[in-house]
Amino acid sequence: MMIIELMGGLGNQLQQYALYRKYLKLGTKVKLDLCWFDESVQKDMKAKRNIEIDRFSGVKYEVCTKEERDSLLGKNDLITKIRKKIRPSLNRVYDESVICDPALLGFKDRYLRGYFACEYYYADILDELRDELILPEKKELEGIVSDIREAESRSCSVHLRRGDYLEEENMKIFGNICTDEYYGSAIDTAIKKGAGKFYIFSEDRDHALGFADMIRNKYGKEALYVDENRGDDSCYDI
Repeated sequence: MMIIELMGGLGNQLQQYALYRKYLKLGTKVKLDLCWFDESVQKDMKAKRNIEIDRFSGVKYEVCTKEERDSLLGKNDLITKIRKKIRPSLNRVYDESVICDPALLGFKDRYLRGYFACEYYYADILDELRDELILPEKKELEGIVSDIREAESRSCSVHLRRGDYLEEENMKIFGNICTDEYYGSAIDTAIKKGAGKFYIFSEDRDHALGFADMIRNKYGKEALYVDENRGDDSCYDI
């Protein structure tokens, strides 16, 4: 049996679910492990997360039992660690270390930890996933959705990624990649491509409002901060 650890925010959960669905398509027995969301685990995290894929109609999955989980993870004692070191074949835990590993889809008996963001894994089932990943309608968004559709190719979404990216440990890993200069360059490119109205999504309200003002003042373009989706409704930003 394959077990995939569900973890992280909505984007990560969708990638892990996509891999889960791919294994099902291959005829491989697979389940999800939801233990990462247990209160005992979340209490030590700065950015607490919830299981968000359940908000989508059509999403169905099996959850592994503690016994199934333990059978793949094994004990964490010193003797077990030494045995796995001497005989790597005893280790059935896969920790993602590369962006794309074609061997992954051939596994039959592993516990998987990772984000699995490579489209290679599930490119051939994307249409099926789109049919499953449908959110219930939210009346408060009808005006914005209509506005975006009317703008058609002139509309451009901007995701101001801040939050835990600004924490020291993540700065060490990723560096300062989401800078104002980066977004400014992206806006320049979008305008050259014909963008006429910008829709800004971000958990950082003050920064998003300032960014919208910058677009209006510097470029003379319309910019709207979409502020209706918070907490459990954050998934509607998609």
